Amino acid sequence: MKMQRIQEMKKLFISKQNITNKELCDTFGISIETVRRDLNYLESEGFIRKVYGGASLAESSQAAIPVDEWEIRMNTNSASKLRIAERAVELIPDGSTIFLDSGTSVYDVSTFLASRTNITVLTNSIRIAEVLGMNPKIMVYFIGGVIKADTLASVGIFATEFLSNFYHLDYAVISCDGLIPDQGTTEQSLELAILKKQIISKTGKIILVADHSKIGVAGSCFCCPIDKIDTLVTDEITSEENLESLRKNNINIIIAGSVK
Repeated sequence: MKMQRIQEMKKLFISKQNITNKELCDTFGISIETVRRDLNYLESEGFIRKVYGGASLAESSQAAIPVDEWEIRMNTNSASKLRIAERAVELIPDGSTIFLDSGTSVYDVSTFLASRTNITVLTNSIRIAEVLGMNPKIMVYFIGGVIKADTLASVGIFATEFLSNFYHLDYAVISCDGLIPDQGTTEQSLELAILKKQIISKTGKIILVADHSKIGVAGSCFCCPIDKIDTLVTDEITSEENLESLRKNNINIIIAGSVK
């Protein structure tokens, strides 16, 4: 529990740079004593430096989003992700050819695809290939390559060579490690970013599934330009300021859980 909170604190510091002790107490529902212990831990890592009444992201920090283990990410904002996934599948008509990436939000999308027929899926996710591979209504192409142990996703030159066989995809449902509202999506993995860029270049419509925790956060590798995103499916906690910034870039916004 503590380490999951520490990871979330790191993301918050990367996004905001400076945070007060009170903000941390309110955000995580913890006491000031717990905040001080957590800040001591982050300072010992060299991630932040404590200042009066709070802390700031250390200048020496690499400012990279910490990538949680799969099980932790699956259980983070899980209810919101399921609602997001259900709404995202509504955008995919029968007979489509789609790409599904290896993110946890996209994994949830795959679990709702059983309601579609004559779907062709390309994915670099072993987990998604396993979920959809035995469904007789869905044709699944697994994108081969080197398997990343932390995500069970394929990347690398063999993956990009495989994709060269496909000229056009109708839809790509992608996740992200971070979304900068006026720029686009970012990833922590350069290899995943390269693979996704190739997919984006072949795809008619890009559907981004991202809950509020990803918006306003920057990863180390730029991936999908903001003008390539057709639709963002997100949750009701996403700030109106971020939503307005995204709408200015002509992105269709769907708030999962809202009345259609």
